[in-house]
Amino acid sequence: MKDKEKFTYITLLTFFAYFIILITERVMSLVNSFTNKVAMFTNPFNCFVYVTIFISFASFLIYLLVKCRHEISLIFKPTKISSVNFSHLIIASGLLLLSGMVHSEFTNSILQFVSYGILIVGMIIQVFNNIENYENEWLARLCLIYVICYSMAIPVAYYSNLKDLHLAINIIEGITTYLLVAFFTIMFLLLFNYKLKEVLNPVFAIIMLILDCLIVFLEWKGSPNIFVMIFMIATSVVYLVTYIGYKVSLKQKI
Repeated sequence: MKDKEKFTYITLLTFFAYFIILITERVMSLVNSFTNKVAMFTNPFNCFVYVTIFISFASFLIYLLVKCRHEISLIFKPTKISSVNFSHLIIASGLLLLSGMVHSEFTNSILQFVSYGILIVGMIIQVFNNIENYENEWLARLCLIYVICYSMAIPVAYYSNLKDLHLAINIIEGITTYLLVAFFTIMFLLLFNYKLKEVLNPVFAIIMLILDCLIVFLEWKGSPNIFVMIFMIATSVVYLVTYIGYKVSLKQKI
C-alpha cells in the first residue's frame, strides 16, 4: 500500500472505532437503565432521551447495513481502500451521533469523548491526506478547525433543574441538538467532498449562534453550559476568520 492509501485506511478504521466505542457506551447505559429500573417512558424528559437513542440506533443500523456494506468489507480488504465511500460513513456517523447527544442515566462521558476524539482524528487525517485536492490548502485547514469547533458547540440535552424554565430549556435544547447534529453532518460531508464554499454557508453559523446563546441565557441563573459557551464563541471566531480568508482569496483571483 502507498502512504496515501495507508492513511485512507486509518481514516476508515477511525470511523468504525467511533461506531464500536459509542455503541458500547450507549448499550452499557441502556442495560444499566433497564436493570436499575429507570423511569424511561414515564418521565417526559427521559422519554425524549431514550426514544431518541432508539431512533438513532435503528436508523444507524439500517443505514449501515444497507449503504455501508462495502465499507465494512474494506476493513478486511485494505488493498481496495481506494473504493471507499466516506459519504456513506459520514451519514452513518451523524445518525449515531444523535444518540450520544442526549444524556441518559449512567452515561459514561469519558467513553463518549474518546469516541468523538477518534472521529476527529479521522477527520484531520483525511483532510491532510487529501489537502492537494482542495482549491485552497489554508482555507481547507481553517474549515477543518471550524467544523471541529462546530461539533463541540452542539449541546448535550440534559435535564434542567430550573423550575420555571425547565420545560422551555429542555424543548429548545432538544430542537437544538437534532438541528445542529444534522448541520454538522452536512458540513462534515461537504468538507470531505472538497466543497469549502458550502461549508461556510452562514446559515449553519447563525443558527448555531442563536440557539446556543438562547440555551446559555436561559440557563444562566442555574448551571449554564460553560463548555458550549466556550465553543460557541470559538466557532464564531473561527468562522469569521475563515470567511474573511475565503473572501480575500476570491479577490486575489480576480
